[in-house]
Amino acid sequence: MRVRLATLALLSSVLVLPACQLMPEGAEPADHQLRCGDRTLGYSLAGDRVQLHLEDGKRELRREESATGALYRSRSGDTEFWSKGERVTVTLAGERLPECRHTDRASLEPPRWQVVAVEDNPVPEQARPVSLNFMPEGRLAGRSGCNHFMAAWERVGNRLIIERAAITRMACPPSVMNFEEAFLASLSRVENARMEEDGTLVLVGREDNGLIRAKAAAEEAE
Repeated sequence: MRVRLATLALLSSVLVLPACQLMPEGAEPADHQLRCGDRTLGYSLAGDRVQLHLEDGKRELRREESATGALYRSRSGDTEFWSKGERVTVTLAGERLPECRHTDRASLEPPRWQVVAVEDNPVPEQARPVSLNFMPEGRLAGRSGCNHFMAAWERVGNRLIIERAAITRMACPPSVMNFEEAFLASLSRVENARMEEDGTLVLVGREDNGLIRAKAAAEEAE
């Protein structure tokens, strides 16, 4: 009886092992998907590294300093992932692919967005239209209620980073200036974005709390 049980256990292990081996190393799905011309590739983001998921395996890239956007490069230097705004340039073994766009999430650009609330506080009636225009190459421009502003932005993985905005110096009523200050402060705390079913753009902070809510706006709203 013991010999039979041992034989059955051995057969079970033989049957189970191939099933485990069907999943090759690195076969877990990528967190995000890109379309680069007629080619699709995935990537995952972890801290200061990007992991490209390719047909022949993975490539790990480390973040490097760049004048604009977020640049990740392999140790050999021949593979790059460079994100500016939402547009991504990928170079594989020295070959630059067509410009890549995400296929797993809604884009922030275009259109121009008209802000309707900041932390549940509506835009004051005295304020000029508050707007966000996420432009290519990682530039963000708009109006903050009184002044115009400009900033740099990048979106890699689930991370949306908006750098400190530079603004013009016009004066407006106190209620408008207070709202503008709150808007710019919330903008600097944004860490991600989501799209609601009705098309509302919600910029969220670290705790996934809605900091800024905006609707698609006509061009003349600016």
